[in-house]
Amino acid sequence: MKMHNISASPVNGGWGAWEAWGTCTSGQQTRSRPCNNPAPANGGQNCPTTGATENGACNTPVNGNWGSWAAWGTCTSGQQTRSRPCNNPAPANGGQNCPTTGATENRACNTPVNGNWGSWGTWGTCTSGQQTRSRQCNSPAPANGGQTCATTPVGATQTQQCSTPVNGNWGSWGSWGTCNSAGHQLRTRQCNNPEPSNGGQYCIMAPTGPIELKGCSG
Repeated sequence: MKMHNISASPVNGGWGAWEAWGTCTSGQQTRSRPCNNPAPANGGQNCPTTGATENGACNTPVNGNWGSWAAWGTCTSGQQTRSRPCNNPAPANGGQNCPTTGATENRACNTPVNGNWGSWGTWGTCTSGQQTRSRQCNSPAPANGGQTCATTPVGATQTQQCSTPVNGNWGSWGSWGTCNSAGHQLRTRQCNNPEPSNGGQYCIMAPTGPIELKGCSG
């Protein structure tokens, strides 16, 4: 019996599945595919010279970066904080966010001290039925940006009604008394023109007070 050589049939190559898209760079990304569906065999033709890769437009990833710092916050217990957003630029198109640390910053500070009123001074002189006293914003004084003392309901000064002091003045002299055995007689007067009141001064005792003495002939 005569044997014949049986050769395998040629198998032309065919494109396999597309692989994942590569990184987006300058608005473009690429993907590729192998010639394995099937792979060429037995002298079959390879896949076409074009078609192994494919390009596509894409949005380039933008990594986030920190923006400007905001103003420092209120000083509390000797510390204050400020923050900044991840917006210079904000992350986009799958870009990375800003680092997990760096959004806030702390520093030592002087805690604000609000002012408070000190003690009242003494009442001033009564003038026209009014007298005033004052106090200082010093217990403590405001410091490190703290608020000054409140002006309501009562601020740095206070006024009240009063009775104006009236200084005494001498009234008229009385009649001369009888001449005594020593050759003297006297007369008196009262501090009643007007009488001192409301803390006013007594009548002046010099040069002559409430009694006047003169010589006489008995």
